[in-house]
Amino acid sequence: MAGRLSEKESLPLLIALAQFSSLIVIAIGAAKMGFLESYAMGRTAAILACLPFVTPFVFIGIPFGVWSLRLLADPEIIRAFHTVVERRKSA
Repeated sequence: MAGRLSEKESLPLLIALAQFSSLIVIAIGAAKMGFLESYAMGRTAAILACLPFVTPFVFIGIPFGVWSLRLLADPEIIRAFHTVVERRKSA
């Protein structure tokens, strides 16, 4: 039947779609972390970057993901997130 993908043809497409979706989440999370907007989204992005089969950039994603997780565990960084959130609520 024309127009239908076989199971063999659809698997790479599904993998690419999953990787693309995870890259979008990582990019949004990195931006939120950089602007101190969302600690949870930054942490989610860092964890996703550490997973080897989630992104096609394994050798870049793992070191930056671990580095981000270490930064996000720092009490001073956590305080900075809370300070910015409180300032935005009062504004």
